[in-house]
Amino acid sequence: MIVVLSCMVSTVDAKTLGHIFTQLPPKKQKQLSALRSDTQRRHSLAAYSLLERATVSGCVVPPLCSLCWTAYGKPFFPNNPIAFSLSHAGDLAVCALSDVPIGIDVEPLSQSLSDWKQLANIMGFCDIQNQLQFLRTWVMWESYRKQTGTPARPADTFRTKPLSNGFLVCEKGHTLPFFCRMCHAFSGYAAALCLPLSHKNQPVLFLNEE
Repeated sequence: MIVVLSCMVSTVDAKTLGHIFTQLPPKKQKQLSALRSDTQRRHSLAAYSLLERATVSGCVVPPLCSLCWTAYGKPFFPNNPIAFSLSHAGDLAVCALSDVPIGIDVEPLSQSLSDWKQLANIMGFCDIQNQLQFLRTWVMWESYRKQTGTPARPADTFRTKPLSNGFLVCEKGHTLPFFCRMCHAFSGYAAALCLPLSHKNQPVLFLNEE
């Protein structure tokens, strides 16, 4: 089963955020301290707070101090089968956990994207018809990158094919063994999960941690 925890960042108190900061490895603490935006710092810490609180939902999550990151920035727990992915945007923070590699991404539907057509063309999403379609494609692409843990790659090679309950992932004209599923649990947000195609029917449990 996939477990997805969420919270509104504005509801996470300073004491909790401070506690999470102290639990993270020194390297991550240094990165967060270097952020110029306090908002970005709060959002990141709120997402990591969900990872710590996942134990309440029955997930066995190691201490945050044991976190490591790949060369491309994908967080993981060494020598542990649990896989997770974090995302935050607007006032929403989410954490997806599974026993297989997983990726999640969220974007607010209300964000101002007056130049979304130009951005879609730059990203290579030339067949996008409207802003909503652009955001849905964007979150699927981001969730796919997070699932695979690969570096930023040109979006113009990314395509999807509709499949029951979701979308197959294609790149450079080839169908890949990955599956994207849109999440409709977050009002006002476009959200997508990416997981191995072999696990496309895995049930998802959504938990609001407010």
